[in-house]
Amino acid sequence: MSEWISVEDRLPEKQSWNHIAILDTKTGRISVEQDLYAIETAEKFKQKKGFCKDGRFNGREVVIAWMPFPEPPISKQVTSSKRKPATETCLFCGRKISDRSNADTIREFVCRFQQTASESTTTLLGNRIVTYRISPEELEELMDNMIAEVIGEDSMMKAWLAKETDNFRATVVFAETRGKAKSAALITDCCEGANFCDIEVRRVPQMDKYYVDGKSEMDWFNPKDRIALVKECGFYCRHPIAEDCKDCPAKEFCDESVLEKEHPNDR
Repeated sequence: MSEWISVEDRLPEKQSWNHIAILDTKTGRISVEQDLYAIETAEKFKQKKGFCKDGRFNGREVVIAWMPFPEPPISKQVTSSKRKPATETCLFCGRKISDRSNADTIREFVCRFQQTASESTTTLLGNRIVTYRISPEELEELMDNMIAEVIGEDSMMKAWLAKETDNFRATVVFAETRGKAKSAALITDCCEGANFCDIEVRRVPQMDKYYVDGKSEMDWFNPKDRIALVKECGFYCRHPIAEDCKDCPAKEFCDESVLEKEHPNDR
């Protein structure tokens, strides 16, 4: 076991953390703390002995002895046949997250938080700082929705309207949860090449009845699916053409359909 070493006898040979005994010269009280022995750092702050805490409070406290940390206990190496989980990076702090399932949850929460919160940008000392503000009520609702998805009917396929932020095009996908819906949207023509955080999804429960086994997305080029999308979700063509509207199976449900103009001589 290590013994206390007087600073008058010798000092640590290299930079290291140690136990130190500090004497309060005013009260005579000796306390034990931990301190870093770093001669270069200490000299910068005029602590001659090399301990960063030496000479605190205008020289009132002085280090009188030190003791190196003991070696850690020897433990048997634990081996496991389980595969090491994949790592993800937290979008908030940049730290590695060992559990991928937790990483997916955190990533989804961050994306929803950014979509819900109001964003403001300021510049401080040449650095661009983005601030997000959200009310306690909005935050509570966001968390409640995520919890409900976790403990709710996770096995039931639900319909979700998905689109990229600030993009006109949209689609309807089927998935058990909001996060899975966003992942499903990534492989659709509508959201191809989009960033995960830039995809917006919202529930369209009126479309749940159109799900069949194996169906991941409503097909705009399928007449029955197009009628459902127009009738139930209000889908329409951005630049409708009369010729296309004439042959569209959903024209009677579309408020944006363009009828061919009658010829002046037509009755």
